[in-house]
Order: sequence, then structure tokens, then C-alpha cells
Amino acid sequence: MTFTEAAVEVLRLVGKPLHYKAITDIAIERELLSHLGKSPEITMNSRLATMVKKDRGDAPIIKVKPGVFGLREFDAAVIDAAMHESGQDFELPEPEVVEDDEEESDGAAQAPEGEAAEASAPVEKPRPTQKLPGQDVFPEEEDDDEPILANLGNGGSESDGDDRNRKRRRRRRGRKDGDGDVEQDGAAADGRRDAAGRGERDRGARDRDRNGRNRRDRGGERGDRVRAGRDVLGDWEREPGEGETVGIGLVEALERALSARQGPARSHEQLAQLLVEEGRLQGSAAALAPTVAAAVRADNARAQLQGARPRFRVWGDAVELTDWSLPNDALRAEAELRRALGRQQEAVRRGFLRMVGDLPNAGLLELVASWLNAEGVVGLRAVRRPGSQRNEFHLAGTLRQGPHELPLAVIVYREGHITRERVVDVRGSLHHYGNARVAWLVGLAQVVSGAREEAAVLDATPCALLDGAGLAEAMERVGVG
Repeated sequence: MTFTEAAVEVLRLVGKPLHYKAITDIAIERELLSHLGKSPEITMNSRLATMVKKDRGDAPIIKVKPGVFGLREFDAAVIDAAMHESGQDFELPEPEVVEDDEEESDGAAQAPEGEAAEASAPVEKPRPTQKLPGQDVFPEEEDDDEPILANLGNGGSESDGDDRNRKRRRRRRGRKDGDGDVEQDGAAADGRRDAAGRGERDRGARDRDRNGRNRRDRGGERGDRVRAGRDVLGDWEREPGEGETVGIGLVEALERALSARQGPARSHEQLAQLLVEEGRLQGSAAALAPTVAAAVRADNARAQLQGARPRFRVWGDAVELTDWSLPNDALRAEAELRRALGRQQEAVRRGFLRMVGDLPNAGLLELVASWLNAEGVVGLRAVRRPGSQRNEFHLAGTLRQGPHELPLAVIVYREGHITRERVVDVRGSLHHYGNARVAWLVGLAQVVSGAREEAAVLDATPCALLDGAGLAEAMERVGVG
């Protein structure tokens, strides 16, 4: 039986909702499961949770409370009683035992019926043999049922024996003609050829045996270490716990964990155990394996979308870094290329900022508006704020991110650094921007440390600060400029 079929059978046997661990124990005790696997309890929980999640009203199993499952056919009183229980208490009915006397009497009573059935059963006629295609061209032979390559060794020995018999006949004919010396020379040459042939055959057999042993050894080691080709088992319905690392932070933690050990490839469960030991994840490593697998696959898909080399190589349940398959010279050249590319990007951004600083006010405002539209800001409009200084642009709009819309205030400073005083001033005047709930402060110069400290104050209006380098990088990311 499958896990879900075994769960239905167990629940009908007990007659009340049970915890998935108790269901698994009873199914194993009654030998209902056709396949157990490494973690049957986790597999049972995953299968039942998937059935409940995909239920459209016709599934036989329902979820009573977290971890406890019951049958849809149970009465409401049974379900209500299970709400106040742990789901671990149950009583199994004793298996029925049939008495020997009853079996003998039943057997004696059924014997005549069986004999009568056998007597009345019709005799099956032999089925007509089907004629195979090509049977007329290739007639049947005596050895058709034997493997084609089964007697290669015997055939070779028989051919060698025939060759030796022919050579002996030739030598006997030479003796009759009186050529004794020629016969001895020919026999010696034949002996040397036979010895050489046997040596080559022996060496070939030894090489084949050695190669076969090496392949078996390598395959066995790889299977013991990484279990290549195996599916990832665990809790695929698990939600992240409080304080756990998710997203790109989890991927970087996985990369550091693998880099610190330099091979061999690790399974998802082993990687999860490493992250649990570092405090990045919480819980059982076996249940966390799908979380690690999802993070690795998402990072590889992100790299493929960006046209970059993936960090991880995955096959089945095995994970390794792609750096391990590259020579050290190639890795050093790639690192130098990245550093050179970073320097080139910084130089381009500095040149771009100089060009932006030389633009007139109308050109700068149009460039910033194009960038804001690319970031998802719609409904941009200029705001005339009393007391605003020269070379400041005040805009209001709506930041649209998926189904959410957020009123936004944008202040662009063409000259001067973004200071703490400017952050405080913007927070106190958000009513001029249509009661904005978030403010973006953008400057072509730098952001001082006091401004960042003020922007990080809790229970205050969120303020995002962007200096000239950050503005150039943001425009490069969306393809503006």
C-alpha cells in the first residue's frame, strides 16, 4: 500500500483520528506499507499534508488539528473528542484467530466442492503460436535459446585447437618429405606465437578486471558519499521558523559551508545539518533537506537568468560547488576578471555622475523621472513646498509593488550632502506630498553618517537615502542613463 492508503486503513481500524506518528507506527506494525524509506514518519506527514492541501471535498482524509488526521466519514462527535486529545492514544482490535477444528471442518466441507470444480473445469486448448517477422528468412536453430556471446571463450579455444591440429598435419607432411629442420623451426615459431598470444590474452583479461574494479570502487564511493540520483526527502510543506536565514543569505551560508570543507559533494541533509550547527536553521536536518534544495535550485535559476555561472552543481541528492571542477588558474583568472570589471564599472559610474551634474535642471528632472518610473513609481507630480531651497526638486507619487500601492515623497538634492537636518526636515513636512508614508532622499553628493543614523530610528517614517554612486548603480540596474 501507499502511505495514504495505509493511513486510511489504519484510521478505519482504530475508528478515531490519530497523530501521523501513531498512524506510521501502526502501519509498520501491521506491515501495510510497501516501501518504508529512511524517514517514514516524515514521509507520512508530507503525504497526508499534501492530500489535505489539494483536497476539493472528495479526499478520504481530513486534518483535525496540526499533526492529527482523521477520516471524512467520522462522526462530528468523534472529531470533537479528538480536538481535546493528543492523537497518540489508541486501542487496536486483536487479530481474529480461526480455530483448527473449524478450519478442518471447513476444509472437509469444501473438499468435495473443490473436486467437483476441478472435474467440471474445462481443459484449456493450446494457444496457436504466433509467427514472428523474419522467421521465413532465418529458420530456427538448436542454440536459439542460448545467449549469443555465452561461448566466446570456448569458441576461441576450439578455433585455437583447430589451428594447432592443422599445424600438426602440416608438420607431419613435412616429416614425410624429409624436411626435419624446417619442421623444428616451424614448431618453435608456432610455440613462440602461441605463448605471445596467451600473454596478450592474459594481459587483456587483467586490464579488464582492473578497470571493472576501479569503476565499481568509484561508483561505490560516490554512492556512499552523496547518494547521486536519489530524490530529496523531507518536509516540503515546512515554513521558516523565527530567526532563520532565508533567500540570498541562506545561499551564501551554503556556499561558505561547502568552501570551508573543500569536497566531497554533500547531500542536502548533510548541508542542512551544517547550517543547523551554525545556527542558520532550526529543527531536524532530515526535515530541512527540502529547504536547502529549494534555495540551491532558486540560486541556480537566478544565475542562469542573469547569464552567470551557477554556484552549485546538483545531481539527485548531491550538491557541490562548480569551483571544484575548475583548475586553480581558471579560478584566479575569473577572480581577476571580476575585480577588473568592478573597477571598470566604478569608472563608468563616476563619469556618468559628472555628466549628470552638467545637465540643466529640466534634463536632470526628466532623467530622475524616467528612473522613478522604471522603479515602479507612478503618478509623479511636482510639489511646491514653502521654504524649499534652490537646486532642490520635490516630487510626489505612488510606489506600486505588485498589488500594493504606497504614497511616496521624492526629494532630489543637486548640490550638498544629505545630512541629518535634511532627513528631520522631510519627516516633518510629509503632509505637503499627499500624506506620503515613505520618503526617498536622492543626492548627487554623499550621505553623511548622521543622516543614516537618523533614517534608522525606530517608530519613525521610513526614509531611503541614496547618494550619487547609489543613484548611478540604481539607474544602471534598470537600464536608464
